[in-house]
Amino acid sequence: MKKRALSILLVSALSLSIFTAFAATASAAPQIVVTSDASIEVAPDIAVANFGVTTNDTSATKARQENTASMNAVISALGKLGIAKEKIQTSYVGMYPSYDYSSSSQKITGYEVNNSITVTIDDLDRVAEIVNTAMQSGANTLQGVTFDVKDRDGHYIEALEKATSKAPAKAKALAKASGLQLGSIVSVAEGSNYNSPYYAGVSVGGDAKMDMAASNIGDTIQAGTITISASVTITYNAK
Repeated sequence: MKKRALSILLVSALSLSIFTAFAATASAAPQIVVTSDASIEVAPDIAVANFGVTTNDTSATKARQENTASMNAVISALGKLGIAKEKIQTSYVGMYPSYDYSSSSQKITGYEVNNSITVTIDDLDRVAEIVNTAMQSGANTLQGVTFDVKDRDGHYIEALEKATSKAPAKAKALAKASGLQLGSIVSVAEGSNYNSPYYAGVSVGGDAKMDMAASNIGDTIQAGTITISASVTITYNAK
């Protein structure tokens, strides 16, 4: 008798649990989820140029000395333009042997030395002048110029606000098309966005003795604009 009563009690409890779960599911309010994106175009206000000096010689010492002399000349010329020392940073220094592979055994024929610096330019009107000066003073490689904005976070917030302000119109359109009424906001989530600086892929390389004075390659570089994007996902109640 006790076993039968216990069984009835368990079945009743299970039935009540199933009914409660079903009722909760059936009564759950519908929701509308929208993702809104926005982008803004911003004029860059900072640039980073990458210069290098490559030298070759049968003597490792001479290759290094020539490289050091050329790079010092570049840094000195930039200093005369008013570029502060803290705006110039060494990005790479390396020395490698050169081999002759024409015979069965490898033979060292000389040495190559590479030295690269990055130069931060705050006045974009001087990008051409600075690039040309560096290339005419001893640099024989240019690995491009990157343009960016100093207040990247501030511009991103502007794009994020713009994306958020567009969300209600999208949600209302979805609600109307679905025969629903838009309710209160349930949640707001920031999307992941990767906003990279604009890279001007200007590249120059070659013999250390090439006549860079006649090239004025800096004159061809244009800053353009930078696109900064943001996205947000908002969930609304609906009825």
